[in-house]
Amino acid sequence: WLQYSKRLFDAGLINLIDIVSMHPYQAGPPEYSDNGMTYIEMAQRLENLASSYGEKKPVWSTEANWLIGPAGTPGVTAPDVNEHQQSQYVVRVNLLSLGIHVPYFVHSPFFTGFHREVLVDSLSSYAAMTSILSDAQNAKILQLPEGLYGISASTKSGTVLALWSTRSTGATVHVSGLRNATMQDMYGNPMSYTDNPTVNSSPIYITGTGVPTVSAAATASGMLAMAAAPAAQAVALAPLQSWTKGQKTQLQNSQNGVHVFASGVKYDNQIVSPVFPVSPNSCYVIRPELIVHQGGVGIVVSDPDIHKNLRADYMYAYTGNDRYTPAIRIETQNHTHLQLIFQAGNAHDPANTEFDLTGVQINRCH
Repeated sequence: WLQYSKRLFDAGLINLIDIVSMHPYQAGPPEYSDNGMTYIEMAQRLENLASSYGEKKPVWSTEANWLIGPAGTPGVTAPDVNEHQQSQYVVRVNLLSLGIHVPYFVHSPFFTGFHREVLVDSLSSYAAMTSILSDAQNAKILQLPEGLYGISASTKSGTVLALWSTRSTGATVHVSGLRNATMQDMYGNPMSYTDNPTVNSSPIYITGTGVPTVSAAATASGMLAMAAAPAAQAVALAPLQSWTKGQKTQLQNSQNGVHVFASGVKYDNQIVSPVFPVSPNSCYVIRPELIVHQGGVGIVVSDPDIHKNLRADYMYAYTGNDRYTPAIRIETQNHTHLQLIFQAGNAHDPANTEFDLTGVQINRCH
């Protein structure tokens, strides 16, 4: 869609429009990479693209949701998401949107043809969020340690904090600077207030007067519970120069990695990693670093034992020097080996694919 927007802008439409919009459907949490970008990165890249034409345009998300339903059904965008997760994601993406001042329009908020039962969980949490933050001003995203998220905003009721965590174990934070503070859960139910709340994937709201500060909470031993993310076990991969290249691929070693080029390709494999072991029923984060110069690049995570692709994320060149550093999460379930395939991703016609791959890190999830 960034390529599409660029074609519109190249045709001169950038001068005729008031707002640039996107439809950021995602398959997983808004904080995680989906085709190379988190939700915030999607909005930032679209804004930066418009700015590159000398035009400052507001960004709107004019249609999005997690459309849940049976896998393989046309129109279902999030087959692996249940209603409670949808509820969490819709609230969290709206909080992130509020923090970056991007209006977010929910598509099919009540039910869909794939899920005809009324989405009570999502409606309840969405209603609470809009009630608490309906007159919010001066919203901003808090700078917090990895896996912790929050926004603050001014309302008629006072300063509101919304806090949540994507860590599997949650996190404990310390809140200071608020007077007469109250706390509510994601559905607006009152909670007993504490200066050291535990946060998880369901946001909580804290309202009070004053200028709040959110910091790491101290444990009984004096250690900081969130001063830094715990060390995650890394998976060692062979150097990029030793990976297998595709038949049409020209591979050049560079100081920082490899330069990959292929002409007239559609979905051909470009460079393939050796097979590496992983633990079953675990979670891994794959973080490649690449710059896409031409065409599209797909990052495919495959199980070589059963010859099945588990996930494919596609990143595209729209300026010719587009840097991607996605964090791709994989739940291994019963898989014990994985392999990474970087392939061309030119969906419509064969085209040139060119990119620099400077590194790949694979770590266990926090």
